[in-house]
Amino acid sequence: RKLKSGFKINTKAGKHFTADRLMFTSGVRDISRNIKGFAECWGRTIIHCPYCHGYEVKNESIGLLCEPEEIADLTPLLLNLTRHITIFTHGKILTEKQKKILQKFNIKTEESKIAEIENKRGIISCIKLEDGKNCSITNLFAHIPVDQCSSIPKKLGVKLNKKNIIETDDNGRTNIDRVYAAGDCTNKEHQISTAVSGGSLTAMCINREMVDEEFVFNLKH
Repeated sequence: RKLKSGFKINTKAGKHFTADRLMFTSGVRDISRNIKGFAECWGRTIIHCPYCHGYEVKNESIGLLCEPEEIADLTPLLLNLTRHITIFTHGKILTEKQKKILQKFNIKTEESKIAEIENKRGIISCIKLEDGKNCSITNLFAHIPVDQCSSIPKKLGVKLNKKNIIETDDNGRTNIDRVYAAGDCTNKEHQISTAVSGGSLTAMCINREMVDEEFVFNLKH
């Protein structure tokens, strides 16, 4: 909880701490799609990022499960990996313009809802649609929503965007004075390298601010 000057932290073990500043690196929790077989395949043959996992599935038959408005952003990334692409909109309807553009690149589209992702221990064998059609792909790229692992930032009044990500400036500062955040709780990339980099830069910013404050305090006294 916030004090007049700084913060007080109580732990479940009964310990108490005070701090001049807080930095959250608490991460996010994936929220699985409510599709049969999705959770079993998540992290194995259902993957979230072409930059993290793209090379391993190069030239294979790839599916993309996304919202229609995400297609323009994600499709070029997959075309860089393979020419065997099927886009699943899970019941959302594409515009005629979208369909024409995708047809130019021989990209298949399926607008019917996914009934089940048939798999063997997380390895996709078939995508079954509600219209009765079966689609054969080896891997599926999918964006899923996330939730903050810690509820404390929100309780302190830290601002989150529409995707449940903590908003910060380039130095990790949140909208609450002396509260910072870094890592997956602040970005959508979900990569170890970006999380480590963000944590390091934010920690340096905090340290610099604290030593500057001490320097100015000592000058005045």
